[in-house]
Amino acid sequence: MSTSEDNFIHSAYIDELGTRINPCIEILAITDASLEDGPHKGLLNFYEAFRVRFGAQMKWYRTNTDDHFKKMTLPKLDMVPFWFDDPRNKKETMLGVEIKPGEQPKDMLSPSFKFNCDRVPPGPNGVFHMTLPLQSGYETLNGILPLLQDALLEFPLLSGYVGYTVYWDTLDFRFESKLFSQHMPSVYMRYPGINLAEPLYTKPLGLEGLMGVSWITLLGPKALAQVGGLDLLKERLNSPIEVQPLACKGGGALIAAGPRPLIGDMSIGDDLPLYKQVGHAVRDARFLKPFYGAGLDNPVANEWFLRFFGKDD
Repeated sequence: MSTSEDNFIHSAYIDELGTRINPCIEILAITDASLEDGPHKGLLNFYEAFRVRFGAQMKWYRTNTDDHFKKMTLPKLDMVPFWFDDPRNKKETMLGVEIKPGEQPKDMLSPSFKFNCDRVPPGPNGVFHMTLPLQSGYETLNGILPLLQDALLEFPLLSGYVGYTVYWDTLDFRFESKLFSQHMPSVYMRYPGINLAEPLYTKPLGLEGLMGVSWITLLGPKALAQVGGLDLLKERLNSPIEVQPLACKGGGALIAAGPRPLIGDMSIGDDLPLYKQVGHAVRDARFLKPFYGAGLDNPVANEWFLRFFGKDD
């Protein structure tokens, strides 16, 4: 383990209200499925993969209509699949839930689950997000593959990724302006292996192309076709990079840039060449418009976004 990775693992920010910034592994999956179309078994598979492994640890939840976390109960955990079929949610075409552990409501600890389905231009979009604690076995490809396979089985995937990030309360705007937005931009620019810590920034950008490359890059059928298919990716990407089929709806691919996640460190010239190899191989499917992201000024955000894909000519 590098010094940078060790520093990241021990970089949690804790105050009297609890753990406010928590380093973790994330799984991010983007979809264009609509709640109006009826129940989506693939969407529920993502939730069930989380619930069966971590449900007993969950202490707090909030929905898209809540401005604070409420106490979680086991019956509430079982209700989440039914919310997908609630006529009110279908009529509004909007549903969001965040679930997490912790002794206090402000504790932002892993494992956690979060999703948000919506219909805003240019169309239906959803972000499904899971965080996993560090040093828990999920930082190895063999350790995380069973979870990924269960979560993405028949999932209507556009794209996604798995890698390092930090988990925080994205609705705590006072905390964001006080500390988060002042601290994180320099972290992102120094350590290229850390993903932006606001999964909802991908809505609706993720409908228009890949939102990034990370330790594990996830391609749905459309993105996979745009980069030439599974066989071409296997030809272009060699060991230690692995390319595997993914049993999402319509078939996809999983690209692992090595057996475990890396953080990199631009101050010593470590720009994660394995991640760049993946980025160049999937570049034709990336988001093409100027990129924006939480906590980063627009020109800096676009530079950060292209760090693995390569700059435009």
